[in-house]
Amino acid sequence: MLGRFVTSVRRLAARFIQRLRAWAESGWAGPATATWSLAQGAIVPGPTDALLVPLGLADPPGALRLAAWAIAGATGGGTIAYALGATAFHSAARPMLAFIGVGEAELDAVGSLVQKYGWLMVFGGAFLPIASTKVICILSGAFAVPFHLFLPALAAGRTIRLGGMGLLIRFAGARVTAWLNRRRSASPSAG
Repeated sequence: MLGRFVTSVRRLAARFIQRLRAWAESGWAGPATATWSLAQGAIVPGPTDALLVPLGLADPPGALRLAAWAIAGATGGGTIAYALGATAFHSAARPMLAFIGVGEAELDAVGSLVQKYGWLMVFGGAFLPIASTKVICILSGAFAVPFHLFLPALAAGRTIRLGGMGLLIRFAGARVTAWLNRRRSASPSAG
């Protein structure tokens, strides 16, 4: 029974991503990137830059614009996660985290870091792979990290990570795409 439910959720998530990609290809790349980043920052498991990278590589001059959309979405999603932690940790956030595979050991470890370092953990977790930013944001709400410190730390960390990725794609994206195309055409399975 649980296996079927998990399979259904995975299919739903795959359809959601397909819908976002179709939306992006129809000229709505910015809002699609922001929507994905918002959903991922709040509740959906997956990397924040799942749309930023492929859409940015498809249009390197537009990568910084897409990064701005991703920053806005990820910051909004993290704010939703904070609110979930602050208002409904035991009734909603904790069961949601368990469902997406976050165990008690990870919650305890990240929770102790959030309690010890507060907004610094938010800032570092927003751009470094310390732990899931979603988990950090939820626990920041649960442990009452002051929101006036939380929000700038989250926004700054996301700006460094996603803005840096946008800059990298903007200035190296065309070369990366050309290199990937050369590798694809040189592979034995091509063509």
